Amino acid sequence: MALIGHTHIVDYFKKVMAAKNESHAYLFVGLPKIGKMTAARTIAQELLGVSEKQFETHPDVLILERGVNEKTGKTNKQIGIESMRAALSFLQSKPFVGSRKIVIVDGAEHMSIAAANALLKSLEEPAKGTHIFLLATDETRMPATIRSRTQRLLFSPVPQTVLASALATFDDMTESRADMMAQYARGCPGIALEWIEDNDAYNAYLGEVERFASLRGMPLYQKMQTVEPLFGDKKDHIATRTKLKETLGIWQLALRDSMIEADVAGGIAIEQAIREARAQLDNNIHPKLLVEHILLAIP
Repeated sequence: MALIGHTHIVDYFKKVMAAKNESHAYLFVGLPKIGKMTAARTIAQELLGVSEKQFETHPDVLILERGVNEKTGKTNKQIGIESMRAALSFLQSKPFVGSRKIVIVDGAEHMSIAAANALLKSLEEPAKGTHIFLLATDETRMPATIRSRTQRLLFSPVPQTVLASALATFDDMTESRADMMAQYARGCPGIALEWIEDNDAYNAYLGEVERFASLRGMPLYQKMQTVEPLFGDKKDHIATRTKLKETLGIWQLALRDSMIEADVAGGIAIEQAIREARAQLDNNIHPKLLVEHILLAIP
């Protein structure tokens, strides 16, 4: 899949590779689905000199993420020490093809302390021809010692015109639909591309915007009934919290779109409640309590 936007990232790596001055470790920072993984895969393909199809089964590439626990079926809370040790062992072994080995860590802020410490040793004494790409949404949750030993690259939202132009190239995509998708995707190509693949997901997004708008003027008990579906799978708490954080992000953006001067103070109070809830979702606080706090702020 071609990278949409982020020309400064592409230009930077062209210069680095032309000078044969690639770093051992890079830290890609940006919003979810903004293009960090696509960029890492694209750059890895260039480093290995392979096509996108060849990359999918390349023996010298490893993608590390939290994944799902095979026994419980739940999303893992962290990238654990065993997974990191396996990845580092992979890096230390000789390449099967060529002279490079690459590890991409998706959601690097979710590394456990032990996993981060193990990675730090590799960053301090990198093996020749190895490259690590750390992808993070919140780099502040990573140890400073890790961040200081990487080349940091910030992924800013893709301009709406650039994203709309890319979306318009897809089959059966009208210009108006591309513009609307680009607007709602807020500079994150991955979101728009998922909608193209799954129209139900796009309709669900529009439905979430409508749900949030409908909460105004409702009594609290009715608001709670309206948002009950947001609490999802009671068994997989990590996945439910992740999904809820995404939903609250939609609410936050919808609020900014609808805020009018006559209700600036009320809008600020609601946004503050949403922001606090999203931050607290990573802590051991019941999601319903956090959402109820938001609902109380909505008149």
